[in-house]
Amino acid sequence: YDTSDLFPWDSLNKAFSRPIMFEFDSARVLDESMYIIDEIVDAMMSKPTIRLEIQGHTDGKGTEDYNKNLSDRRAKAVFDLIIAGGIEERRLRWRGFGLTRPIASNESDEGRAKNRRTEFVLIAK
Repeated sequence: YDTSDLFPWDSLNKAFSRPIMFEFDSARVLDESMYIIDEIVDAMMSKPTIRLEIQGHTDGKGTEDYNKNLSDRRAKAVFDLIIAGGIEERRLRWRGFGLTRPIASNESDEGRAKNRRTEFVLIAK
């Protein structure tokens, strides 16, 4: 089972982002993002040594506690979908960071959209 050409693990650095979309104010992954989950599952099946941390991030709207909880739920939802795809739980971990690690300004819609993201950190290749 080798789909390694679908995902360039060897060229990745420590972390990478994938645009996983969620329903508004929810941890439900939108159907349009399921191909990303499938891609990660396929790649992890082809490379059994890969271990990932799934990190959830939010924009700056809302309270810090609310955003921390939302980012936790979103990271856990992605974790659950990857597990459901057949990846062993021991190869993954998840955590949310809420609004504490923005990559863009929260002063614009565009910036807030960039901050609502899921990142993956390679724990082991």
